[in-house]
Amino acid sequence: MKILRRPGSQPRAGLRSLTALTAVALTLVYVAAACTKSGSTGAGGLADIGRLPHTTVGALIFSPPRDATEVSPKDPVMVAARYSDAHLTRVTLTRDGGEAIAGSLTADGFIASGSLQPDARYTITATASLPANSSSGSSSASSPEGLNEQTVTFGFATATTPKIVSVTPTVVGPGDAAIVTLDRPAKAVKVDGPATAQLGPGGATISLYPQGYRPGASFPVSMSVTSMAGVTGQPQSTRFAAKGGPTLTTSFNDGDRNLGVASPLIVGTGQAPADPADFAAHFSVTADVTAAVPPSSVPAAPLTVSGTIEPDPCSQYSVPAVTTFEVAATWLSPTRLQFKPRTPDGYWPPNATISVSGNVEGLFTQDGSAYGAPLHRSFSTGDKRVIDVDLSSQTLTACRSGVLANQFPVSTGVPGKDTHTGSYYIYQRIPDAEMKSSESEFAPDYYDVKHVPWTQYFHNGEALHGAYWHNNFGHPMSHGCVNISTPTRNTSWPGAAPNAEYLWSFDNLGDPVIVHGTTP
Repeated sequence: MKILRRPGSQPRAGLRSLTALTAVALTLVYVAAACTKSGSTGAGGLADIGRLPHTTVGALIFSPPRDATEVSPKDPVMVAARYSDAHLTRVTLTRDGGEAIAGSLTADGFIASGSLQPDARYTITATASLPANSSSGSSSASSPEGLNEQTVTFGFATATTPKIVSVTPTVVGPGDAAIVTLDRPAKAVKVDGPATAQLGPGGATISLYPQGYRPGASFPVSMSVTSMAGVTGQPQSTRFAAKGGPTLTTSFNDGDRNLGVASPLIVGTGQAPADPADFAAHFSVTADVTAAVPPSSVPAAPLTVSGTIEPDPCSQYSVPAVTTFEVAATWLSPTRLQFKPRTPDGYWPPNATISVSGNVEGLFTQDGSAYGAPLHRSFSTGDKRVIDVDLSSQTLTACRSGVLANQFPVSTGVPGKDTHTGSYYIYQRIPDAEMKSSESEFAPDYYDVKHVPWTQYFHNGEALHGAYWHNNFGHPMSHGCVNISTPTRNTSWPGAAPNAEYLWSFDNLGDPVIVHGTTP
């Protein structure tokens, strides 16, 4: 590098001669060579800065130049004084994020000794002192010692290396490969992990073949990819899995029809997902609603007991007008994800097709296996049917779309075994059930009743069902179930009202059951 004397400047005490400066520069060449043995482009250091790509700003020369891109991490980073009477006083080189890069600073120049990283942006700031009567060609400030200072800051970016864009498929069969797509061609790849790698034609893809294939196994790998320019990037992690991992289940059968509006939408995951929130975010639930149809039947007459007309509760179960609604996702357990509609009544719209889609293929579980297939299932709701059980009056009311369909006396749990109040739904239907006490067969209240007709469970062991062993409806008689009159298997009262049969044909899985009041 040729050190210049600015036009009109004179040598004076404290300033070195060109000959002396050249000697210092030769010394710096030796120092720089020692500091950059890890790899430069063959430049001789500060003496060669003018022959490298550079930027000149006032009294300072920088290499690499301002806003340079694709700089090799092996290239030297240097700053030199352009004039013989200019002296570097401070130089900082930092990577975006705050990491400082070490270097050697003399009065004539700076050369970085620390290593640069690929795919990074660096900022260099240099300050030079100049005699007070000098002009640097850029803005300068006078120092307390009577000298001018010139400070220059700019950045440059190192070489960009190939990055992983996608991995497809993430679940592979025996002998198959997971294909890694890169954002730019690669020259070479090194893999650390239970897989072998093969670079595809043109270098834009990498085929990963599992080693030690077994169903459901996970294959985490770390890849170091080298660009076409020969620059190797930082390790990148990815993984894929073998087929045979967990599958998803739902609380309904695909295509179920005429289900109740309180039907649960629960997805069973088989194993706990590695990231539950991300797993839930891969699901969508939609509702295709059919236009509401008014009830075709004439409302039934309310029940009259001892000359008193029982209240009609059905108006409170009318169908709200819903056009759009949100769906909330809640983890009931590490392997059970529930979706509930945020509608005015908390139910799915009636006469609608509810569809759930989970694009979870390739998502991983906590033990490292992967889900092998997406989920796409649906069910349809019928009319809004609600069963209202009033413990106080021992009355059951069947409501359809907010209109009374039927009302009759029932027998709920006796005091001490009261039917639980709350909002439930029918979760199991058995036309001919066996009901057996959980107590020991020697307990005073032990029972084992076979052939209980038209049984519809709504809360734990509590059910709506026919009772042929008594005819005292309108009074508490049970261990917690709702007893309903039936002629089925009823040899004592063969003419009993077929209310249990009616309710069986009226209801379906998912119909709401509302129990309220106080046992008399």
